[in-house]
Amino acid sequence: MNWLSKITPGDRVFSVLVYCFALLDIIALSFLAGGNALLFQVPFLSPILPAILGVILIYKYPVINLLGGTLVIDLSFIIFILLFALVVRNPRWTRFLRYNTMQTIMIGIVSSLCYLTLDTFLAPIGGFPLAILVNTIVIFLFGIAVYSMVHAAQRKYANVSIISDAVRAQVP
Repeated sequence: MNWLSKITPGDRVFSVLVYCFALLDIIALSFLAGGNALLFQVPFLSPILPAILGVILIYKYPVINLLGGTLVIDLSFIIFILLFALVVRNPRWTRFLRYNTMQTIMIGIVSSLCYLTLDTFLAPIGGFPLAILVNTIVIFLFGIAVYSMVHAAQRKYANVSIISDAVRAQVP
């Protein structure tokens, strides 16, 4: 039996869409560079930049007024838990969809770890070296996400060396 024969067009579409969460994490990482962020340097993105900023603020930093107090919830963490529990660990979904969802989660984890590390140790220094490092990491992670999206659309398993090995260990 061919393991690719079970991949439906719906699985392919959902696998591509789930990588949008990784792209949101990568874009949030790019804002660590401040005004030198690569996103600000691309002229054709300037008309949609306010919308991107709005989505990032809702995705990463939603604020809820609760009984007169302010509660900040990391919506990306909630989406991570939901995707992991409802898709990756659910054997009723196809392996292709669970693999791509887990790979999205792993890309998001790498992006978040980079954000936390750079924000803690290099953001106080700031400046041009931080912008170069952040933009290099963003380009690398963005390339991985787009590569994986294209492979998911083509009914192929994206093979990103270290990340895919960890994904194969998690997805039975």
